[in-house]
Order: sequence, then C-alpha cells, then structure tokens
Amino acid sequence: MGHSEDVTVSLGISIVVKDLLACMTRENFETIRDEYLGEDSFIADENQDYNSQFRTILEASTGQEVDPTILSYEQYKQYLIESFSRYGDCHHSRSGGSEMLTYEAKDTGNLYHQTLLIPYATLLNTERWGYNREGQNGASCPLDLAKLANGTKQIEAKMTELGISKYTVSLLMSQRGG
Repeated sequence: MGHSEDVTVSLGISIVVKDLLACMTRENFETIRDEYLGEDSFIADENQDYNSQFRTILEASTGQEVDPTILSYEQYKQYLIESFSRYGDCHHSRSGGSEMLTYEAKDTGNLYHQTLLIPYATLLNTERWGYNREGQNGASCPLDLAKLANGTKQIEAKMTELGISKYTVSLLMSQRGG
C-alpha cells in the first residue's frame, strides 16, 4: 500500500490547552467543543505522540465512554481537565506488534500544558503519495498581507466574542502522514 503526506500552512490560533479550558463557559461550550477541539485542531508536537493521546481523549468524549450530548457542561469540562491533566506522550511498542502503551504524564509533560493549534484559514497546501517517498517537494502562493490582516481581525473578533484570552494569532504548519 502507498504512503501519503500532506502539509498545510494556515492562519490560526495557538493557545495552551489549560487556558482554553479556563475560558470555557456555558455560553461558549459548544463552540469550543465543536470548533476548537474539532478534528482540525492539533497539539504542537514535533516528535512526541501528544496528538494520538489528544485524539483518543476527544474520541472517547464523543463515543461510548463519555457522550457530551448527555453530559452537562460542568461534567464535560471536568472530564477534559482530568483527562488532559493525566495523559500526555505515549510509547509505541514494536516488539510483537504495534500496540500503543499510554502512561500518565506528570507536571508539564501532560496535554493540559501543551499548546493547541487551531487552524482558521488555509494559506498553502501540498501533498505527495506513493511508495518509498524520499526527496523534497513544495508549493508556493503569493503573499497576501491584506488577507492575513483581515483573517487576524476576524479571529480576534471571534475570540473576544467567546471571551477567550491568552491566545496568539499564528501561522500554523500541519504535517500528516499515512
């Protein structure tokens, strides 16, 4: 089977997970749950495996274990705080299979203290696929400062409306392989 890689550069938000959860209220709960913790958001992570744990926690929150449509706002927020505070990086054991071993993380090694990246607008994307991918590929687009300024203003207005602070409007790069 072939291998694919996808790299996307976006204008978006970077915010520490604990700061986002601290701003979660009854009024902005659904927006944070559905948009900011949605499938496009990810943890800034170069070589650890924080994103596997992040997705596992969020998928459990919408699966059989914890259903946010049944949980109250307070219960859902508490579930996220406890889960993100407890888990972090994980270890892949390759001997005898490809099982993933998770472990509890302490202090700043857990997800609660990691930076969450939330894409707002895609600026550039490139992908490649095939077998035995090696080498370099790339893409370019014209630099549109007006688009960046307008996107920044829209992000700031949305964050103010939701009562979210302690964030940074950033250029985000996401690389996915599979």
